[in-house]
Amino acid sequence: MKGKLVCKRKWDDTGTVVHYKVRYVTKGYTQQYGINYNKTTAPTARLESFRAIAHLAVSLDWDLKQYDIKTVFLHSVLPPDESMFMEQPPSFECPSKEDWVWQLLKSIYSMKQASHIWNKTLHAAVSEWGFQ
Repeated sequence: MKGKLVCKRKWDDTGTVVHYKVRYVTKGYTQQYGINYNKTTAPTARLESFRAIAHLAVSLDWDLKQYDIKTVFLHSVLPPDESMFMEQPPSFECPSKEDWVWQLLKSIYSMKQASHIWNKTLHAAVSEWGFQ
């Protein structure tokens, strides 16, 4: 797979640059089904499910919390059967190893299967905690 560097500037209300955000992402549109990935699906919550959980929390006097993991796709480990390889970024090649590629150990932004792999990682963790 090939990748690209994505650079963004974040401004405050006055138009001053607060910080810079840089990510290296894959060109996911070049991935081919059956060759680079097989599954992309991940379950999503329905509004009815959220309402049921909120009702239970109120009825049983539970504290309800929400978490937003901003770098979620960077935390999911690629299984050995889904190994992905990526070209080195331009002008970051190692001398005398320009034709070498990287083997990705974790998923990266823009991979087609990133959400599926994160769901498997989260499911394994939640199951380990004793939830069903």
